[in-house]
Amino acid sequence: MYPQIDLKYLEQRKASLRGRIHVRRSESAVAIERVLRPVVWAEGLWMKWKAISPVVKLTALPLGFLLKNKLFPKSGGVISGLFRWGPLALNLFRSMR
Repeated sequence: MYPQIDLKYLEQRKASLRGRIHVRRSESAVAIERVLRPVVWAEGLWMKWKAISPVVKLTALPLGFLLKNKLFPKSGGVISGLFRWGPLALNLFRSMR
């Protein structure tokens, strides 16, 4: 029905196209794996959180507040002073100009 030359050409194009599809599929699989790595990590973390007893979760909240107060005291040093008084000092400086 079709000339043999045309059929051979179409066969070569088909093989070439299949090769490109295979390469792109493998590249896409690598890219998807790289993109989904944080999602897999978060899912594992979520499963570990669900496996913890509810009693432990209830005690974690007060312990978290206790650690927050120990690590970040309210009257703590230069940085908290800058955050507290910095905007006021900046506004005063701007109003004097």
